[in-house]
Amino acid sequence: MEQKLQKYKIALDNRERKEPKRNEGKEKLRVIFLTGLTSLFLIIIILVTLPLTVLTWSGLFVYSSIVALVIFLFVLLFRYFSILVMAYLYLTKYTVESKEGYYPFISIIVPVFNEGKILRTSIESLLDLEYPNYEIIIVNDGSTDDTAKVAEEVVGYQQGRTALVKVSLINKPNGGKSKALNAGIQYSEAEFVLCMDGDSQ
Repeated sequence: MEQKLQKYKIALDNRERKEPKRNEGKEKLRVIFLTGLTSLFLIIIILVTLPLTVLTWSGLFVYSSIVALVIFLFVLLFRYFSILVMAYLYLTKYTVESKEGYYPFISIIVPVFNEGKILRTSIESLLDLEYPNYEIIIVNDGSTDDTAKVAEEVVGYQQGRTALVKVSLINKPNGGKSKALNAGIQYSEAEFVLCMDGDSQ
């Protein structure tokens, strides 16, 4: 026992610590915003102080060069930021599919063995789901009680909460839960399969 604990402790001590992930997109936007704000602030200062400044021709040339560079930087950042926004809007509009109203067909497989007393209640609870596009497949795994009889009473199209739900029954010799689930999966033609116990409610 001590050896197992020692091995476990060594495994924990040797784990590599991962650095927290950085959100590069937000950092870039923050830099662009701060740089643009700084450029705008400098432009305002230049426009306010220019009439009050007495410069020679050489000083005026240097001053105007600085103003031109600041304005160019501001315009460059504004265009870069605009391209990023337009690219994001384009990708969002044309590459992200809307999932509204998307309900893929689902098969709910219910393997049962000697669960005749609670099977009807379980099926009724499944029929009360708000999901509109699914079916229920009952797999009777060689039950010796009245499970098959109860299952046959609910087979067919039953009224669910939002739509009619098809309830099917597969009778097979007893072979265990795994084989019962495999039988239901082979019978199903749905996009997705959900497995539920017969006593689930």
